[in-house]
Amino acid sequence: VLPGSLINNDVLAGVAATTATTNVTPITTGPILVNADGQVTVQPNTPSGSYPITYTICEAISAGSASSTTNCQTATAVINVTNTLVANPDVVTAPITNTAVPTVLPGSLINNDVLAGVAATTSTTNVTPITTGPILVNADGQVTIQPNTPSGSYPITYTICEAISAGSASSTTNCQTATAVINVTNTLVATPDVVTAPITNTTVPTVLPGSLINNDVLAGVAATTSTTNVTPITTGPILVNADGQVTVQPNTPSGSYPITYTICEAISAGSASSTTNCQTATAVINVTNTLVATPDVIPATVTNTTVPTVLPGSLINNDVLAGVAATTSTTNVTPITTGPILINADGQVTIQPNTPSGSYPITYTICEASPYGSASSTTNCQTATAVINVTNTLVATPDVIPATVTNTTVPTVLPGSLINNDVLAGVAATTSTTNVTPITTGPILVNADGQVTVQPNTPSGSYPITY
Repeated sequence: VLPGSLINNDVLAGVAATTATTNVTPITTGPILVNADGQVTVQPNTPSGSYPITYTICEAISAGSASSTTNCQTATAVINVTNTLVANPDVVTAPITNTAVPTVLPGSLINNDVLAGVAATTSTTNVTPITTGPILVNADGQVTIQPNTPSGSYPITYTICEAISAGSASSTTNCQTATAVINVTNTLVATPDVVTAPITNTTVPTVLPGSLINNDVLAGVAATTSTTNVTPITTGPILVNADGQVTVQPNTPSGSYPITYTICEAISAGSASSTTNCQTATAVINVTNTLVATPDVIPATVTNTTVPTVLPGSLINNDVLAGVAATTSTTNVTPITTGPILINADGQVTIQPNTPSGSYPITYTICEASPYGSASSTTNCQTATAVINVTNTLVATPDVIPATVTNTTVPTVLPGSLINNDVLAGVAATTSTTNVTPITTGPILVNADGQVTVQPNTPSGSYPITY
């Protein structure tokens, strides 16, 4: 109901018309109603616009007058209806799970807008479409994110107007503008990695193939070095560059190295804002320095079999760790502490006392040494077989033996033995430690113990024999 009356500016006989001196013919149908006092009522749901109405005002004749009046006039009143339109700013979250296709956001920018005290709808309002740029808006206020739109905050100004239906009084110009901020976040998934790192040369950095981002995903699409950046790791045994490529520093011990890396969406020049779209993941770099244990054949000359004989050098002298000669500081040998051949943790070989000459195959295990503070205890081990060829030094000393024969008709067995002055590994030879090849023909016989027998009827003389 509008304040005032249509008769407020009407005049009867030079005097302002009043509700007592005049009557208005009521208008009782249509969007604009007028009662007998000239008061105007705008019907509910009347669209904004200009509504011309022609009304009739007549002089009022009191009871008992000569006749009913025919003193009437008409005029046109234009009722300018404006429904109050409120366009409220929006902040819209837009999580993108697949950046390869357009993403239509649920809801509408008009959801919080108001027309004449009632929530705006797609039937009562229209939005001026936005058809270019990364953020599109249709006439219903629905927002679409274009493919490959970077994460960021995108302010867009939209215009909402009251919708005028067919047959309305006039086209509306009842419009308002508001700014909506579309916060685009491309879903970033950083997937943990387990990376095998075989090191063949530990004296130089080893750049591993591939990248930590190879299994990461940005908005449903595999992450690339152009769409994402990795925060570099520049200190420690494991380095990571901005492309997610891993480098193992020289002299890094074998072991498992967990590293936490951060991957962020890369924002190109001119984007709406700098991104803070980042995720972290843990990659485990399993470093294995290539260990080669080479078989050995070691001559071992023993000059004194009564004490242990420590051989020079080490079984590791021809072994290799990550392209570099193994040393006692970079490797350990599992000790062998029983049997005729002993080995210590440095790979040094000891021959036990009274070990007979011969070839002794021994299988040894060499492992990379894990220094204190390494990522983990190493299990980087290899085995090889070393053959220790033991030779006890044997000295056969020439003999001059007097042989007095008292009866030439029978064999004469001489006392003692040819081995009595012979030496095996620094110790007097015995019949248990040595054997003599028997001489079974001729005037002079020798048995396996080195005992000499003179045959019957052997003439006196000097008889050289080689045994």
